[in-house]
Amino acid sequence: MRVGNRLAAELRQRQWSRADLAAATDIPYAVVRRLARPGSDPALDYALRICRVLGVPVETLFTLAPDATTPGGETDARSRDDT
Repeated sequence: MRVGNRLAAELRQRQWSRADLAAATDIPYAVVRRLARPGSDPALDYALRICRVLGVPVETLFTLAPDATTPGGETDARSRDDT
């Protein structure tokens, strides 16, 4: 599964450096640097920490990429018919 990642754009918009984010989230700088690259798949705990510090929902920064599918062939949970 690939994850679309808008972290770098969010940091630019806020004028935050990767070092600022690393310090605010207690995530190692090397991990933040990797997560800010396109196509990076963050661990859930890192994604949640980042979104909590930035005050945004997880879906704002991390979403399934358009070509990503679940084993059932769906693009995300919202595309399922749960009725």
